[in-house]
Amino acid sequence: MSRRIAAFFGSMAEIRAAGAEALPGVDGVGAEKSRVVAVELACLAMLLDLLVVLGAGTSVSGPAAAA
Repeated sequence: MSRRIAAFFGSMAEIRAAGAEALPGVDGVGAEKSRVVAVELACLAMLLDLLVVLGAGTSVSGPAAAA
């Protein structure tokens, strides 16, 4: 689900700003789950703010190919 949230919002700042009303737009997140995710994001606010300051991105990459 975290990858879907990252892909949907596109930046750490947008994830940080997201409220429960925006989260149902993410595939697999309904109204009930959006409230839980919003609380979890609020608990992670300081970490998300730090990631924004550090310029962390939300690009999603797949696992490295086996050699």
